[in-house]
Amino acid sequence: MTAPIYLDCNTGIDDALALAYLLASPFASVAGIGTVSGNVSAALGARNTLDLLALAGAADVPVALGAHDPLAASFHGGAPWVHGSNGLGEIPLPPFKNANKEIEYAGRDKISGVKAGLALASLVVGIIDIYYVVTEQRRKSLS
Repeated sequence: MTAPIYLDCNTGIDDALALAYLLASPFASVAGIGTVSGNVSAALGARNTLDLLALAGAADVPVALGAHDPLAASFHGGAPWVHGSNGLGEIPLPPFKNANKEIEYAGRDKISGVKAGLALASLVVGIIDIYYVVTEQRRKSLS
């Protein structure tokens, strides 16, 4: 039995890895993905997500572009020293055709009712993101 997963991410290197694991898992079915700013901007995260999905043969997964700025502050520009300027460590991906249309018209009706997997996906991505926050704090303290 597979659990439907809605992944909320900011697709840099860590979220790309989490997405790959989810797509390969026999226990999960990625029902939809939303992107927000974090490692990269929400728009670049959505583009990276679409390109990765196409590369993985999962281009039918809907992607929704989320907020550029967090609720309590403005987007700080990501983490290019970790993820590179493209968010994927400067690894070029073949671009997914019609990406702008897919981002603009992400299928909200397809992702309703997938709350069961939300906690799992958030936990996986959250653990990876915590590692990067701790790493960045250590990098700053050593500078």
